[in-house]
Amino acid sequence: PCELPQSPYELADWSTRQQQRVTQDYADYLNGRHAGEGRRYFPRKADALHFLRAVAPTKLVDGAWLYGVLPHWRDYRVYPLVRTYLDELGDGVASQNHALLYRRLLASEGCEDILELDDGLYRQGAIQLALGLLAEEFLPEVIGYNLGHEQLPLDMLISAYELKELDIDTYYFQLHMNIDSGSGGHAAKAVQSVLTNLPRTGEAQAFYLRVMRGYMLNRLG
Repeated sequence: PCELPQSPYELADWSTRQQQRVTQDYADYLNGRHAGEGRRYFPRKADALHFLRAVAPTKLVDGAWLYGVLPHWRDYRVYPLVRTYLDELGDGVASQNHALLYRRLLASEGCEDILELDDGLYRQGAIQLALGLLAEEFLPEVIGYNLGHEQLPLDMLISAYELKELDIDTYYFQLHMNIDSGSGGHAAKAVQSVLTNLPRTGEAQAFYLRVMRGYMLNRLG
């Protein structure tokens, strides 16, 4: 089942509520940790390093699902998506390029070798690459996928906290936590992209159903 509201015009309020819920859940997690609870995800550093390697095939194509919108950068309807993609690339500054940042993180922990991973761990990255190549045909799905990806995730907040405890550089995760802010970051741009691309005709509902499918595709990952 899809958790998105039935009307696209309720998305902004939905996104705000999502961020508030994540913020509260993270506060509850911190309270538990301060009360003596153990780490939720990474009891040992070995668990954290296993995680960093396992998600590498996805992190190393960060933003790829938006590649196909670049030819339309002059179109105001897709410009928020273009802007998000450029942010993923670090606006041309290598030190801010998300994929390069993740490569640097892997190298700092001696985890560069990801060739022996299970095939299933490449699936989500492959989906992102496919969406990037087929944006002309699947633009509503790309928009929905982006909507799902850019909501502030609780697991990223907790991961960053626990990785820092284990002396692992968390800059990559902190960067995403900052730019996914619902008030003006990628989450807000993702909602805006749905509304500005919504057809003004009787096709609006069919378009939004495809957006919902793209969102669910992201949730499956």
